[in-house]
Amino acid sequence: MYPEKEYEELIKKIKIKVKEELKKNNTREISGMNLYTAGKLADAAVEKAEKTGVNVSVAVMDVHGNLVLFYRMDDSVLAAIEVAVKKAYTSASLRIPSSEVLTGGFDKLVETMEGKIAAFGGGLPVKCNGVFIGAIGVSGGTAEEDIKIAEYAINAVFG
Repeated sequence: MYPEKEYEELIKKIKIKVKEELKKNNTREISGMNLYTAGKLADAAVEKAEKTGVNVSVAVMDVHGNLVLFYRMDDSVLAAIEVAVKKAYTSASLRIPSSEVLTGGFDKLVETMEGKIAAFGGGLPVKCNGVFIGAIGVSGGTAEEDIKIAEYAINAVFG
């Protein structure tokens, strides 16, 4: 192995190289739903909502259905807070768009999950390189507007 001093120098060089690469690329590799990725999704959703003229709430959950980030635009309706979270939870827990709950054979879950499942559009699973990493829920517009905003956010972040 390396003598201790050489090892420390090697570690310093590696750290410097990693910092240089991060600065050069100014991006982070996405390995799961983290605060950075959730923030990018929510920012893109708010951007689209503003262009659409809709005030929304946005919830982003990780693969386990845990809330990572929540945004509420000024003047969004109060109900949108809870509904956005439920839409994101639905898509995280079932790994399908919330709009497909009733047609996807999950209709009984609406009754058995004690109000946790949202069965209308605005919740979408989020994948990175084909791997499920979480979900986004948007609420405040019509179901169609919420879906378009969520789709825009995912496409803006993951292409």
